[in-house]
Amino acid sequence: DVLVHGHAHAPGGHPAPRVDVALRFNGRTKTLAVIGDRTWRSGVLGPSLSEPEPFVAIPITYERAYGGTDGDVWERRNPVGVGFATSANHLVGRPAPNIEVPSELITSWRQRPRPAGFGPIPRHWSPRLELAGTYDARWEEERAPLLPTDLHDDFFYSAPVDQRVPGYLREGESIELLNLTPSGYLRVVLPKVRPTFRTFFGRESVEHHARLHTVIIEPEVPRVLLVWHTALRCHGKEHKLEHTVVRMKNYV
Repeated sequence: DVLVHGHAHAPGGHPAPRVDVALRFNGRTKTLAVIGDRTWRSGVLGPSLSEPEPFVAIPITYERAYGGTDGDVWERRNPVGVGFATSANHLVGRPAPNIEVPSELITSWRQRPRPAGFGPIPRHWSPRLELAGTYDARWEEERAPLLPTDLHDDFFYSAPVDQRVPGYLREGESIELLNLTPSGYLRVVLPKVRPTFRTFFGRESVEHHARLHTVIIEPEVPRVLLVWHTALRCHGKEHKLEHTVVRMKNYV
């Protein structure tokens, strides 16, 4: 996973009605269209969008992407967003999304575009929810508290599909951000280090290594968070577990 928590910045700090931002890594580019504040207005042919207001910076959050609730109905892919409605008159006077997929720009209230963003998808949102498996009476009787057998491994990915890499992220790899900082361009090079672990079970010790699973970039801080993961089989000897020593190792 590669995740970004940040803002869209107008080039040169000059207010603009639209700014395209991009995330580049592992030979791929993901682009989002960030559009100034708009509202739905009443019209003869149905609701129409007002002209976008120029902006200098807008946070890229799912609260500003397509989604939301209308009464007791909600958009399962993004219940915290804006722009979702079950009827045209429910939208009049309400805000339109700021964050959109460039190929699915909203022109009609009837559209149901993909919610756009660079952040993690909560586990109770679609499409992650559908991968969580079946928790029914049979699961309670035969499987609980273990995970259901039909749980899909992709459930554990929090990033959108187009922000994942096959296999694992590599130390030394570059990640580029466009229009996500006031300067307009930021390049992050992942450090060539990797934690190694030695776990002690009484007199026995086992060395195991970690894989880089997630990179979280927060350009407004600025900060880059790296999340490694390791696992070790210890069935039958977990009662002997004493401690684990973690060291950082240079990786070439």
